[in-house]
Amino acid sequence: MGEKGFLTMKAKREGIQRDEFEYEIPLADAHHMLSHYCDSSIVKKTRHYVRYQGMLWEIDAFEGDNKGLILAEVELETVDQQISLPQWVTKEVSGDPRYFNAMLAKYPFKEWTR
Repeated sequence: MGEKGFLTMKAKREGIQRDEFEYEIPLADAHHMLSHYCDSSIVKKTRHYVRYQGMLWEIDAFEGDNKGLILAEVELETVDQQISLPQWVTKEVSGDPRYFNAMLAKYPFKEWTR
């Protein structure tokens, strides 16, 4: 992320919930991990942050083979927290595995049939 490296670990989903841990690491370590431990199917995206009704939304604009796909995500305080979706959110895809980064790496958006 810019000039900083991060290591993020995400547990298996249980509904829309999962444990997630993120730690800043030296940029050189991040580059080494990407070049030595990841296959060539790296999902590239630019992340934007938008505040809407007091909540911070992460908006990912995908690049490369996933260009054209834009996903919005918000962290909830509790699983049953009620939120109002912004008017620019057109579809709820939290439970659709096609939108998970691991799936986008293997089956990119450009290969989906419309």
